[in-house]
Amino acid sequence: MRPIIFKNKQDPITDIKLLGAWDRMARLTDKIDTFRNKLIPVVTDNRLLIKFTQSILDLRELLSQKFKGNIGIVAEEIKSLILYINTTAKYDPASENQAGLLLQELNDINTVFRPFYIRRKIKEWIESIIIAFLLAMVIRSFVVQAFKIPTGSMRPTLLEGDLILVNKFIYGARVPFTDARLPALAEPQRGDIIVFIFPGDRKKDFIKRLVGLPGDAVEIKRGTIYINDKPVLDAAFSQRYYYNRGDYAMENKKISVPKDSYFVLGDNSGSSMDSRYWGFVPKKDLLGKAMIIYFPPQRIRLIK
Repeated sequence: MRPIIFKNKQDPITDIKLLGAWDRMARLTDKIDTFRNKLIPVVTDNRLLIKFTQSILDLRELLSQKFKGNIGIVAEEIKSLILYINTTAKYDPASENQAGLLLQELNDINTVFRPFYIRRKIKEWIESIIIAFLLAMVIRSFVVQAFKIPTGSMRPTLLEGDLILVNKFIYGARVPFTDARLPALAEPQRGDIIVFIFPGDRKKDFIKRLVGLPGDAVEIKRGTIYINDKPVLDAAFSQRYYYNRGDYAMENKKISVPKDSYFVLGDNSGSSMDSRYWGFVPKKDLLGKAMIIYFPPQRIRLIK
């Protein structure tokens, strides 16, 4: 049975034309029920008869309460009845004339109800679009967001044109238009590939690999990263050569990472604008952790 939706129990139908069509439909429903009873012996599709019967019962319940909120639903039920009358009439050619008269009257009545049906459908579409938009905004802001890799600074891990998904809730998603954050599930770890707001232009988002944590002393010596005077031997770093470039990665110079900040580098050190040139990423500017490449198909993989 279709749900009976009342727009407002204190909002009865007052339009004379609508009331006339409403009463006319109530009388026609009895004729349609008589037509259905007549065809029961010849119709072999029991499911069709059950749907036909249920549609009549639904319509009677709707018509018993003259509320504006029911107008659009009545128009939908009329469409269903038209289908059932057309289908069942094919089982008994002798009933086609009677079916034609019923259909003609149904279509005539529906010209009154149809504008309300159309308005109801438009309202449903608008509501669906709004809900979908809001849901997409919530997901994009707090759960996961898609990014496109614009440059080769993270080669070979990420290539130009790769489409990736970034987990935004793991570090505590930023609340849009504020500096507030939701509770984090985990703290950023060395080796994470992170997306953040670029300190040099807050309209841009950058993606790099996290190297230095708050309090770390970072130094690049002979292509190797040293943290607190110890070489970083993790495969994410040890298989790459890092260049001493920029004010924050000069030779024989250690850089101390401030509180609530991070030092980040591109995997393609020879072609990456990263912390070596512009300094540190504030924790408040973290957007999330890169999780997966989802396009192109041949590049689908977890990001490590």
